[in-house]
Amino acid sequence: MILKPQISVIVPTYNRSKYIEKILQKFVSSSIPHEIIICDGGSKVSSKIKVKKIIEKYNFQNIRYIDVGINNHSIKRNKGIKSALAKYIVLLDDDCFPEKKFLEKYFKILEKYKFQNYLFCGSVKYPSKLMNKKFIQYRQSRHF
Repeated sequence: MILKPQISVIVPTYNRSKYIEKILQKFVSSSIPHEIIICDGGSKVSSKIKVKKIIEKYNFQNIRYIDVGINNHSIKRNKGIKSALAKYIVLLDDDCFPEKKFLEKYFKILEKYKFQNYLFCGSVKYPSKLMNKKFIQYRQSRHF
């Protein structure tokens, strides 16, 4: 039995099927009832097929796939938000892999401030093996 989700995780994507499974693996052991909404921006057919096979593999999870047909980040996120069933929404890019207890940590914060209008932002930490790339160094320097 799938419980009503407490958190809807919106993952906009475009031709990044190789990352989707890594993201889904991070949510398997979560104790927070959640749904994952993958919003595709009109990826190649081969990428769509791979994502759908990955979703089938995780059929015990509450995962939905929506193809919005256009690769526009805002449109993909908005479509996911409109179809979300949970009272809390987490936006996660398709190249960001959540840490352990990601949903549990977010849920604790969201519940603490549930009667107030807040927007919470997380930070991204890049693996040290990527820090030799100038672009990654630049992006990392912009996180606070």
